[in-house]
Amino acid sequence: MQNKYLKPLKNIVSCSNCGKNRLQHHLCLHCLKAMKLEQKQARRDAEDAKLKEYEDKLLQMKQSR
Repeated sequence: MQNKYLKPLKNIVSCSNCGKNRLQHHLCLHCLKAMKLEQKQARRDAEDAKLKEYEDKLLQMKQSR
């Protein structure tokens, strides 16, 4: 019977951003999570700004009547 051991990975490199290990030619999972959180926060901020702008317009329309 042949031995079917797992071969060690030779394509592991450190991320240039955070220094954690990642597979070569793949995104770093740690940095990916950070980017997703940043994007989510930016979307929330944009929605809040849009909502604030809309509320200000409504308030101006009420005051002009």
